[in-house]
Amino acid sequence: MDRRLDIQGLRGVAVIAVILFHFDIPPFSGGFIGVDIFFVISGYLMTGIILGRVEAGSFAYGDFFVRRIRRLFPALFATSVAVFVAGFLFFAAFDFERLSAVTILAPLGLSNFYFWAEAGYFDSDAIRKPLLHTWSLAVEIQFYVIWPFVIMLGARMGRLGLAVLIAGVAVISCLAGLWAMEVSPVSAFFMMPLRGYEFCLGGLAFLGQAYVPKPAVVRHGLYGLSLAVLTICFVDYDKLTPFPGITALPVVIASAVLLWIGTGSVLSKAVSNRALTVLGDMSYSAYLVHWPIVVFGFYILQGPPKPLETAGLLVLVALGTAALFYGVEQPLRRGTHIVWNAWRTSLAAVVLACALPLHAWLTDGWPGRGPDALYSLNTLDMQAMERSLWPYFQELQRQQDYADDPADARPNVLVIGDSQAADYVNVLAALNADEAVDLITRDVFTTCNIPFLAGDALAQFLREDNPYSVKDPVLLARCPELMELATSGPAFENADAIVLAFAWRDVSLPVMAQSFKQLAERTDAQLYAVANKTMNGSPVSFANQLGTTDGLGTYAYDNIKPWTAPTNALISADPNVEMIDILSMFCAQDDCHMLNADGRPLLWDETHFSEWGVRFVAEKGGRTDLMPFLP
Repeated sequence: MDRRLDIQGLRGVAVIAVILFHFDIPPFSGGFIGVDIFFVISGYLMTGIILGRVEAGSFAYGDFFVRRIRRLFPALFATSVAVFVAGFLFFAAFDFERLSAVTILAPLGLSNFYFWAEAGYFDSDAIRKPLLHTWSLAVEIQFYVIWPFVIMLGARMGRLGLAVLIAGVAVISCLAGLWAMEVSPVSAFFMMPLRGYEFCLGGLAFLGQAYVPKPAVVRHGLYGLSLAVLTICFVDYDKLTPFPGITALPVVIASAVLLWIGTGSVLSKAVSNRALTVLGDMSYSAYLVHWPIVVFGFYILQGPPKPLETAGLLVLVALGTAALFYGVEQPLRRGTHIVWNAWRTSLAAVVLACALPLHAWLTDGWPGRGPDALYSLNTLDMQAMERSLWPYFQELQRQQDYADDPADARPNVLVIGDSQAADYVNVLAALNADEAVDLITRDVFTTCNIPFLAGDALAQFLREDNPYSVKDPVLLARCPELMELATSGPAFENADAIVLAFAWRDVSLPVMAQSFKQLAERTDAQLYAVANKTMNGSPVSFANQLGTTDGLGTYAYDNIKPWTAPTNALISADPNVEMIDILSMFCAQDDCHMLNADGRPLLWDETHFSEWGVRFVAEKGGRTDLMPFLP
């Protein structure tokens, strides 16, 4: 295929957007859509390459796939090795163990499965996964495996038949992706079949080139509109936007239109300038390099970089991109090196490079590199702790009303909230609270934020102020339903005390007082609110950042979420609620108890108690402070 400068320029735009997004540089809050642009471009180019050879009778599957691997593998392999070495130098055992696994899987085009399997509601911070971005390359490689068969099958029916086949695949993939967004958003994000429609639209753009509108005004209008759509998505989408799904469609359709119209519009010169095309040429290397630099930069700096530090990291990205592009990617593409001919040497290098990560993976990340206390923290079963969070809460939630026994003098207590409520009732369980109170629970999504507004105030908050529901139509409808279930029925009407336990966020602050007031007007029960206790990381992540458990408590105190203090101050001062100050039971005087006497973490993530934390807080607070509603 002839080289098109507008495609290279579009690649340049896409990679810039991704990099600026990952560095959290405005206004590219939706820069992650750059990956989807890459998918559409790949569909366009691969369709053209494969179809051209199929129609010429010269297509060979093995030759095609080897060329693709030769195009992607050297730079990916070099990046994986460099990241593995950096992980050895900077990561604690647990993070290094996970990195070792991905170091093996990434060059094999399988890392998306690893991240899919690892992901979950309480998944560890992405900022500790320097090869996380290889999921998109895995999706690309899997596409290369399947797409030739689609083209060869469809080509037998002519280009029109091929277009119909690709359109059918696109519809099936898109509908499956939309369904997955409802039942498994993680699958919709990471799995190639559920992103396949993005490649398909690129293929349709190639096949539709013969049908580009002849009137110039139509071509210019479509091209300009598509550029506008992408620009809006770049600046309007953000981390809270449900994605992919319906929100991905404007991106991939606009990208496909740009490829379809191509140089047929003078507006294509906007993305064909020299700067963008050069960036487009280097986009693969830039994509590979930038995310590991972000991760290790954040890791070494122990948090988000300051503006000057960000500038320094961007310089490293530029230097790393140039080194990878000119030192690995370009020479091997041009065949000026003999690595691919010297297959024995290459194979030996690959085996060695895989053997070391495999050994690190199987030996828990070479734990002897760090202190024993750090190794002990990193080998705890965090998933088991996660599983222990909800069972007691869910058991209590199945109850519809309190015990109907005149001799039962226990106060009726309703606990409403998200995972913080589950956390709180686990502490109550450690105090054998069911002996003293009749407990019922009700769950409300954490992303609903303050749920106790009513009428126009509620509608305005969900539609305009809550960033989660603004971006998610499903949540917009579901939040009022959950609030109604929580604040109606016998459990609410017969409560003597109502405890509110949420991951109070900064967005909640402006409406907290109004929310508490409106809820208080609906019940005679005494209202209580559990204090915010969320930090910027877990004890394990803090210890890994420090490289030791020394000074952990002070470091944790300095990394309490910035809105925690004003949130708790508002709760404390509000006349309609009493605060249960659970934070003060393990954080006070510029220091937080992060580990018990045996070195076990009190929190297993940034905000939820481990079994040791539950016991610690129960003993520290006792019934008086943790259950102020007792007579």
